[in-house]
Amino acid sequence: MKSLTLVVESKVSFDIVQTLLQAANYPTRRINFQIVTDVIKVKQLAYSGYDYFSDEHTAILLDSNKPTIPDALASESLELSRDRVDVFFAVPAVEAWLFSDTDLLKPLMTSEARVDILNRLPLPEEIPYPKQVVTNLLNDHKGKYGFLVDIDIKKAAARSFSLNYFLNGIARILGIENHLEMSSMAANLDRRIFANLIKEVVPSNAIIYKTLDGTKITASEMLDNIEEGNSILLIY
Repeated sequence: MKSLTLVVESKVSFDIVQTLLQAANYPTRRINFQIVTDVIKVKQLAYSGYDYFSDEHTAILLDSNKPTIPDALASESLELSRDRVDVFFAVPAVEAWLFSDTDLLKPLMTSEARVDILNRLPLPEEIPYPKQVVTNLLNDHKGKYGFLVDIDIKKAAARSFSLNYFLNGIARILGIENHLEMSSMAANLDRRIFANLIKEVVPSNAIIYKTLDGTKITASEMLDNIEEGNSILLIY
């Protein structure tokens, strides 16, 4: 069976990620978690991780404020040994993944005001400062993320493109089956989830659609159309 070293940037990231993987029924016993708080060293491991650790594969999880996964990869200019090292990104931070299933969090809110704030939150990747939101809404549970074992992992992955990308990637590396495919949901995808699918796989400046009159639409422009609910989205 394949083993994996998974490098994260903080103890908080470790607590959140380990619990999410357990909730997804991934074999965490086959994952050697390493906390490396020096961001520069973490990025250096993207180049030399397969020499640094004994496991046959190394995965690295970084926070990123870039709008899409391809943009994050491009911004780091990472030339990876793809057969041994994978880099994943939490957008904009691992803490945002805590809000990928808000129904799970509602019983944890200590006031109606906090419930109201929770209900108004955008999708995880659109939360500007998730660490601050954690402080504001989950201060009583800071550092205590055991509640995540009850997360609806399919809903969470559908609402967070960076979490979905990470979970699919870890499943691929470990050679296990995952159950996060969203094909059965395709007919019912709301606009925000459709936007997430674009963000997961397409650089923002890539041309993804050409209209009948020859107008070229980039991923970034399509995301604007999705946000505005324009007819071009229905055609696409």
